[in-house]
Amino acid sequence: MKFGKRLRKQQHEKWRAFYINYKLLKKEIKRTQRSTDVTNACSWQKLLACELDKVNEFHREMQDNLFQRLLVMEAWPAESVCLDSGPRRSALLDFCRLVEALRHYVVLNYITVYKIVKKHNRHLPGAAPLDFNEMLLRQSF
Repeated sequence: MKFGKRLRKQQHEKWRAFYINYKLLKKEIKRTQRSTDVTNACSWQKLLACELDKVNEFHREMQDNLFQRLLVMEAWPAESVCLDSGPRRSALLDFCRLVEALRHYVVLNYITVYKIVKKHNRHLPGAAPLDFNEMLLRQSF
């Protein structure tokens, strides 16, 4: 199975619009390959930057959401916190599921950046090669 299909299969359904659009970036690489215009390589990098901004913004929103949930849980009176059952247990489990889903989101986007930059560098040898490590280290997600 190709990476794009595996990626789509592993994405969180409700968050699909917030992942890096691998298919779009791949199409742009192919379009740039066929073109003789040097500015196409720059437009691909701008498109990648927009995709990274989208991921960073969503990640920030999710972190804020998790932080707010954590504040609510911290406000629970210590003596009445019984996690064997009830709404508090449910809230804690939801929190843990959301943390795990966000971790998975980050991992998938890291892999996507690695794969698309590798594809860019391989298929566009005339363009300046991109360093995915440097690119990822500059991201907040």
